[in-house]
Amino acid sequence: MSELVSVIIPIYNTEKYLESCIESVLHQTHQNLEIILVDDGSTDGSSAICDSFEQKNSRIKVIHKENEGLGYTRNCGLKYATGEYVSFFDSDDILDENTYEYCIQEMKKYHADACFFGRKTFTESGEYTVNTNVPEKLIYRGREVAEEFSKNYIGWLQYEQTNPYIKESSCCALYRRDIIEKNNIQFPSERECLSEDAFFNMDICRNADCVIIIPKNFYNYRYNPNSLTTKYDAERFRRILGYYQKLLEYIKKFPNVTDAEERVDYKFFALVRGIIKREIEQSKWLECKVVIQKIRKLVSCEEVFFVSSRINADKVDKNTRIFLSWLKNRRCIVIYLFYKVRKVFS
Repeated sequence: MSELVSVIIPIYNTEKYLESCIESVLHQTHQNLEIILVDDGSTDGSSAICDSFEQKNSRIKVIHKENEGLGYTRNCGLKYATGEYVSFFDSDDILDENTYEYCIQEMKKYHADACFFGRKTFTESGEYTVNTNVPEKLIYRGREVAEEFSKNYIGWLQYEQTNPYIKESSCCALYRRDIIEKNNIQFPSERECLSEDAFFNMDICRNADCVIIIPKNFYNYRYNPNSLTTKYDAERFRRILGYYQKLLEYIKKFPNVTDAEERVDYKFFALVRGIIKREIEQSKWLECKVVIQKIRKLVSCEEVFFVSSRINADKVDKNTRIFLSWLKNRRCIVIYLFYKVRKVFS
């Protein structure tokens, strides 16, 4: 019998896409699967769809629970996983049919604890975008995993990466279950800090003897303009701040990444820049006073001022350098007008 793969799919109100998601897993060329559908308190028809699939296919197990969020829902699925390999899969996405077969073959070849692959982004209209920035180095062993590969999750500096091939998402990976279980690796709650996947993968990096990159875009990520990652969320800054503080604690576990603090600083700065831009672009002109006040409060945050003062302006491009200057000098009205006018003419 071929190796068992535990596929953990957290589900919350995705009835529109759920069937195509589950079908893409059922149709894998590697058929020895246990598919764990964890219903995180859905209020639409997702729960009934899960139960229907469980009744029709013995490889599917359904768990219904109260809503806790993505990170804790994945942890719940891990409790029921028995496979040699573990895969995490979001319930509105699709997986290429030969993903597990190919990944297992490569992981066995290199005795890898985890493999990471690329993704394609698609829209409702059927348009696909493929990331072709495949790195030259595909195999990391021993100290290389914690000292080099971990940078994918600690953070990229602007002059290094514009569109990294390796994403923070745990969905673009296959893991050996024993490395997760032996080291008690868990996801934090994304409600407390942004990007729970990054911390999960950093813990993998700390404990893995070998990880590999597969230069194939197996994962099909559905771009949804109404998703949590694309909509403005008033609580997002609190979670970004939690993310930054947690990253500063985590990099202490990576003492040989000498520029780790610089990477964390730039990552935080980029996230702050993004939330300011989103706040301005999604507001109305009549709300300008309220929005400028929000920006003023944000840039007055001690961590924002500290990080913007610490970033080396000589290492960033001209536009970033200008924004950095506005941020440090708290030019809130200028920042507002720049993004608002640019949105109008874009």
